[in-house]
Amino acid sequence: MNHSELVAAVATATDLPIETVNEVLGSTAELVGQALGRGERVQLAGLLVAEPTRRKERSGRNPRTGEPITIPERTAVRLTPAAALKRAVA
Repeated sequence: MNHSELVAAVATATDLPIETVNEVLGSTAELVGQALGRGERVQLAGLLVAEPTRRKERSGRNPRTGEPITIPERTAVRLTPAAALKRAVA
């Protein structure tokens, strides 16, 4: 399911206009991104938990040349599905 399919499905399920649903989903994505950027954990009950995590600097290899490279430290996002989502998929 892509973004436009999700918007259409939510609009149908809630009897809201597509434009409104699109604005709400866009705002939600923006706010979640801002919270993660501030280092906050985001918990969407029944869906998932998203939390920023630090990845340490490590060594790797350039896949084209095989040369050793240093992969710098960075912040990544860890997503953990909620139990309800796991049960729905199983």
